[in-house]
Amino acid sequence: MNYVVITENDVSQWKDNTGREYHFPKRYLKYLTKGTVIVYYKGRMKDTSFASKRMTRDPHYFGFAVIGEVKQDNNSEKNDYYAEIINFKPFSYPVLAKQNGQFIEKIPNSRLKNYWRDGVRPVDEETFNSIIALSDLNNFNATNDSEQEINESYTSSEGIDALSPELTPKTLTELLQASKAKIKTVLMDQKLIGGIGNAYADEILYAAQISPLSIANKIPKKQVQHLAKAIVHVLEDAEKQIEKKHPDIISGEIRDFMKVHRKNAKTDAYGDEILQTKIGGRTTYYTDRQEIFA
Repeated sequence: MNYVVITENDVSQWKDNTGREYHFPKRYLKYLTKGTVIVYYKGRMKDTSFASKRMTRDPHYFGFAVIGEVKQDNNSEKNDYYAEIINFKPFSYPVLAKQNGQFIEKIPNSRLKNYWRDGVRPVDEETFNSIIALSDLNNFNATNDSEQEINESYTSSEGIDALSPELTPKTLTELLQASKAKIKTVLMDQKLIGGIGNAYADEILYAAQISPLSIANKIPKKQVQHLAKAIVHVLEDAEKQIEKKHPDIISGEIRDFMKVHRKNAKTDAYGDEILQTKIGGRTTYYTDRQEIFA
């Protein structure tokens, strides 16, 4: 069985239809053959207007499927093609392209500088299994709950964009009061709030001095107000830092400006020990200085 990663960009010249059809140039025809198992991938967000339509701003995988029939694009002067997408399974949360400082995809030394330029990338079975193991799906043949779930793009999340004026302290309070889940889980739930990934959830909670172990509906209104401000501050500052330090970055994860979500850091700027735990299967970084509400 063949495995391939296919890229779907926020802005593209290609006429893709997530979970149904993939539009691609002839040079990828040898990879996208009938029966090939594919994994959907998105690179780093470069336009914040797409925040509400993505699971996270970071490069990530968001679903997998199988290639069906492949046909030529009769309207193309460049001999492009369409591949039918069947049995699409969207992930409930993003699988980041980089885990614990290492990319999941195996990049040959000869391709270190241009690997991510390819929109279609063949991978081995081990890489495919690694991606699936990190998702909420571990059985490719599992059936979806409904036909709507099969056909609906993951980008149809109804969550409020994290940087939208609509996410007021009052709205955030209402969202948290309705949940008994851990606060980090709520922040990363794209059906509630769009655009906050694993690392930024840690940074936001650190800035608000709220423990990721806190229960959402136990957080007092005053702290929720701090949290609302932290969401805007952390995300806007991150965009500025990336723009300033890494203007040409296309993919990968930029973490050098983060204050707590740092794998190799032992302490934060105040000398407090940086602790680690797992929340929802994701590595979480925090300090004891952050208050727990439970």
